[in-house]
Amino acid sequence: MSRTETLELLIVINVAITTSAIFYMLTPVTGFFGALSIAFINDSIVHSTGNLLLYSSIDASAISGDQVYMYTFHILTGISFDTMMQLPVNHVLIAISLFCLAKRLTRSRQRTAAISLSAAVSIVYLLNTAYVVEDMSFFVKGAGTFLFVAFLVLLLQYFTARTVPTMIGILILFVANGFFDYTAQVWMIIAVIPPVVLGLIRSREGQPVRLWNVLALMLTILLAYRAIIYAAYLPWITQLLVSSSIQNFVHSLPFFRDVSGHPFQGNRPFAPLVFLANALTYGSTAAFTGYNVLHIAWMKTKKQKLTMENLVFVCLLLPLPLTLAIYLPIGVFNLSYVALMLPLLGAYSIWLLAKEGKRFTSRGVAGAERAKPEVLFATFLAALLVLGGVSFVGSLQAGTMLQSSNSNMKPAANWLFEETSGKISVLSDIDSLGKFLVVRSSFAVGSFDDLSIEFYDADLYARLVQPNYTQGNFNRNFTQPPTYVVVDARTTYPVQSLNWTYFEPLSKHLVDIDNNAQVSQVYDDGTCLIEVWYAR
Repeated sequence: MSRTETLELLIVINVAITTSAIFYMLTPVTGFFGALSIAFINDSIVHSTGNLLLYSSIDASAISGDQVYMYTFHILTGISFDTMMQLPVNHVLIAISLFCLAKRLTRSRQRTAAISLSAAVSIVYLLNTAYVVEDMSFFVKGAGTFLFVAFLVLLLQYFTARTVPTMIGILILFVANGFFDYTAQVWMIIAVIPPVVLGLIRSREGQPVRLWNVLALMLTILLAYRAIIYAAYLPWITQLLVSSSIQNFVHSLPFFRDVSGHPFQGNRPFAPLVFLANALTYGSTAAFTGYNVLHIAWMKTKKQKLTMENLVFVCLLLPLPLTLAIYLPIGVFNLSYVALMLPLLGAYSIWLLAKEGKRFTSRGVAGAERAKPEVLFATFLAALLVLGGVSFVGSLQAGTMLQSSNSNMKPAANWLFEETSGKISVLSDIDSLGKFLVVRSSFAVGSFDDLSIEFYDADLYARLVQPNYTQGNFNRNFTQPPTYVVVDARTTYPVQSLNWTYFEPLSKHLVDIDNNAQVSQVYDDGTCLIEVWYAR
């Protein structure tokens, strides 16, 4: 590693330390899915029999990679799980792996502009303000994304040196991701498709046989061991929720919030400056990426031979449209790959054009001036860094950096589980329920079988805040077990339910809940309210 490369890596590490310190000071709290993993570990520890798996009756197939990951880190460091959620370990690992990937992409062009690509895309990722707490810390999505980027680094290595150790490393990373993120596993498979297709065209040389075998093995492993494909995705995809996915995404944008995708839809607070910076970042990178796509398509129409750099670009790009296509039918406009790779793709597109010695025509000035691609490349990277900084600082000042509430609901959860017995039902948003599950898992007495959790839907939410009871149909039924409604009284964030639907926080409707004759308040500590809903 050269002195310049070492300096850039140190800059990335310092930015990572700074952003991590800021993230820690925001005291983030994990969301529902991270809470499930913590609850699983806590429950196993509480009921430990001294076995390696902690819990003698545990089903080993139910253990996900993040649980082993978190428990190992907890044992080695002694850091509590709550504190671990404030450490953006995954986020930093992904940024450093992006640095290595970008370095690998530009290895043949060792000049100042090329070297700065790796630092720029890493820093832009670190300044990404879409902070999902568990993904940034130890949850499967973040860990799976890190494994995917490491997979890409090895895949690029395999393109230039088709060695058995590299191929084994590729397979190990794919299998390891089977314990983490199924989406990242699909990304891995998609990234291998372009070189295999190109290899089939050149199959007379016999070179691509191994990579074809790797792809076949990866597909077999995914289809054989990912039960979620058959248990959830295939039944869900039959609903064809494409229009719903797009509608919910559009209604979440700042300038399209007057019309809701569903009743009581919640929208995240936003700062106009942050939205503008992010729009410019992803709009510009998408434009340059699209230009390179058209350039490659033009090369194919002219029957020109694609370079290795073109092939690598297609490998990096292909998961983006396919991720959208996979998730749209199940009701999600998934932009996770966009946030991860689009800045790198945009910068790499300009770098490729600069390498080919092309010139861009500048518009907006009198006459047609020529600007060297190297100058445009350096300007583009500088603009990305400035926009990333504006987005980060603006989001921090506006208080919109965290995606979910960090309200402390432990006292309320302890009160509920200490004051109640037998089977109880708790209704809330998924993040609040996650916090309650973590507390419940620390109780040595009782079982999760006695706890029924329910999530809002549009109907339940409406009946809670806009009851339609009349004197004739009102009947408080004390024979049925009541439902405990948990309300985060401090949050201003929208609250999430199942199927990626978001609602306004119930804290906006406290007066409406008080006016509901079927509801009575039993707990209030200023942060969390617990209401009893007798009949629904």
